[in-house]
Amino acid sequence: MKVLDSDILIALLRNDRASIEKLRELSESRDIITTTIFNGQEILFGALMTDEVDRSLKPAKELADSLEILCYEKEDMMQTIKILAFLEKRGSHISLIDEMIAGICLNRRATIVTRNVKHFSRIPGLKVEEW
Repeated sequence: MKVLDSDILIALLRNDRASIEKLRELSESRDIITTTIFNGQEILFGALMTDEVDRSLKPAKELADSLEILCYEKEDMMQTIKILAFLEKRGSHISLIDEMIAGICLNRRATIVTRNVKHFSRIPGLKVEEW
């Protein structure tokens, strides 16, 4: 299972060639392509914050609707707590939302597809794929 991070979702909304090619590659590999509730929220919020909400919101909603959205469950919370404790002891937090996204990915043995490899690579056991 591949979980699309916000950066690739935003790039897809901007019709970025590299993100479109990565999505095509993922689709051809027959991996399940998903995102998290937090990533979906981020792209929808971003669309609402633009000067052209009417133009921005529809494609953001369509993109979110086209993907399986992974919600935050109790088991994800347990993984997140472990991530928080690990990073706290090292003084290297990333952000709570990204730690929660990582918790979802770890719990479901999924790979996060992102350009923010340095950020997510702080989390042991998390599979990270750069696009």
